[in-house]
Amino acid sequence: MTSLKIYKDGLNAEVDFLLKVQFSLDEKRYSVEKTRDKFDPVDYVIKKDGVLLCYVELKTRFIDLSKYDSLMIGSVKLKNIQKLPIKTYILWDSKDAFHYIQFKQDLLEVNSTYINNSKVSFVPKTLCKTSYDAFIDEIMTH
Repeated sequence: MTSLKIYKDGLNAEVDFLLKVQFSLDEKRYSVEKTRDKFDPVDYVIKKDGVLLCYVELKTRFIDLSKYDSLMIGSVKLKNIQKLPIKTYILWDSKDAFHYIQFKQDLLEVNSTYINNSKVSFVPKTLCKTSYDAFIDEIMTH
């Protein structure tokens, strides 16, 4: 798969996911917006009645996540998420699996290594929840 195709597929997946979340929430009270700055550490903001409720970082994967015990995310991304002032969710979505976790400080302590000169962190799946419906419920009960 070429880099351009991966990038294009990732952008398409982000738009698809945005629409899926928006349609899952009460559209009169909630809005889901794509962040505008490509350097933002998250992909979306979710607002309730116009008030910022949470941030969401989506990691779309085109691999079978069931083969792995942990989920990968850039360590710099985690450090940048740490600086955000409100609740942030990190989601891993693939065609066969869905995992999410609310960012907490202890995520900065998970195992990490360097891949292609970038430090990556491995979030154990045991720390994550796996239900899309549970994710939506958490948003709506905030």
